[in-house]
Amino acid sequence: MKKYEVVIVGGGIAGLATAEMFARSGLKTLLLEKQEKLCMETSGLHHEWFHFGSLYAILPQKQFFRTLVGGIEDVLDYYRDFNGMNLRIDGEGKLVKINRQNAWFRQDNLVYAIATTNDNDFSLRKAKRIDEIARKMVMKLSWGKAIKRFVSRHNRFYKYDWRRGCASRWIPRAGWFDYSEEHLQNFENDELTLASTHISMQSYDCPMNAYSIISDLTKSLISNGGEFLSCAKFLDYRKKSNRIEVVYDNGTIATNRLILASGKALQEQSKERIKVKSVLSPLLVVAPAVCSSNIVRLTPFMDQTINHLKHSVEGREYSLIGGGYFAPPNDGEAIRRASHQLLEKAQTVFPKMADAKLTRLYFSTKSEILSSKARRNYLYKIDKIERDVYTIVPGKFSLAFSLAVNTFKEVMGRCPQTYTSYHSDLDVDGFIAPIKHKSIMKEFLQAQFDTRRSPRITVVSQDERELVS
Repeated sequence: MKKYEVVIVGGGIAGLATAEMFARSGLKTLLLEKQEKLCMETSGLHHEWFHFGSLYAILPQKQFFRTLVGGIEDVLDYYRDFNGMNLRIDGEGKLVKINRQNAWFRQDNLVYAIATTNDNDFSLRKAKRIDEIARKMVMKLSWGKAIKRFVSRHNRFYKYDWRRGCASRWIPRAGWFDYSEEHLQNFENDELTLASTHISMQSYDCPMNAYSIISDLTKSLISNGGEFLSCAKFLDYRKKSNRIEVVYDNGTIATNRLILASGKALQEQSKERIKVKSVLSPLLVVAPAVCSSNIVRLTPFMDQTINHLKHSVEGREYSLIGGGYFAPPNDGEAIRRASHQLLEKAQTVFPKMADAKLTRLYFSTKSEILSSKARRNYLYKIDKIERDVYTIVPGKFSLAFSLAVNTFKEVMGRCPQTYTSYHSDLDVDGFIAPIKHKSIMKEFLQAQFDTRRSPRITVVSQDERELVS
């Protein structure tokens, strides 16, 4: 029976980043994945929005924001040797993104359009019930304070000298004395039908190239002696006196330590020791692009939020649109409702939707371990369920880097290797699944090329027809 020092089950971004961290630190590592390729499920379905903390700067609790800012520190400290990792600190201590081939992070940061309390969202005229009126009144009173918090934290972010370290301690402590309107502007964009009741602020959040990140991590895993076993479905594990036996559908392997990183399957794999909640969030692929900017509309009313990221494939720009809509995986009515809400909101906010040649809806999956007080949990989680057996959840793709670092610390009781060397010319394309929205766009472009015509085309699967009908 082949033996490893650590076996990681689940080849999404959490499992891949963690396996790479163990392999680069000199441990004999195996990554076990049931699918044919890496990141075929949740990690390939997201909208490629890398969170530096801007979105969560508006929340009253500091922990979400602090964790995401700490994620930047971990990327700078542990991932600087990767060819595509283009985040740097300049001579004045400011974060910059340098231009390079297959860069992880794009230059075109997201702009936040913030609804003020004069916006129609807060109007009591549309409220049909007493509880709606009360909720809007409470939101109106608290939203001004939330905006000031958002702006103050961003101002600290802009001022911070990243050469000092400890950004995750200093930046979240922003107070009213940090507030200024220096970086605020009236929001103006004639590509959107948003009222003049919005203000805008440039953020540090940006689109990313997830495929480049996954590719670099895979190259480092293999170069440092890590192994990847695909089409291997995990079935169970057995504790022995000096080892753990991992059973999968084609055999059994032995390991000193087992890390389960299987997302929605974690509850079953952990033998019900942890509770996992999975939700579906709709995303809308639209071509041609309906907006030239990356924009997030902020409002305390989740069903009125919307975000837009512009991507491109083969030189053709398209839009990826999301919002604050989600549904349980097994609730067909809630799934249809979330689909309709996103589609209707997108059509209202982006007039160019009327001229779209491609409109395709799909769902991303998010698996979370919830706290007792929150409806959603966006933080990574590391749980020791028994001796030498752990479960990990990233919370967000952006936090997989911090998750990998801190999983190593938790499991090994020491810090991992801060650097890596790897064969950058390795061909790993055959190991990696394409990002979903990009593959949708490629299918559309191929269909256009094959038909040699340009009428309105809507590419929708049978399942999706049922969802939006």
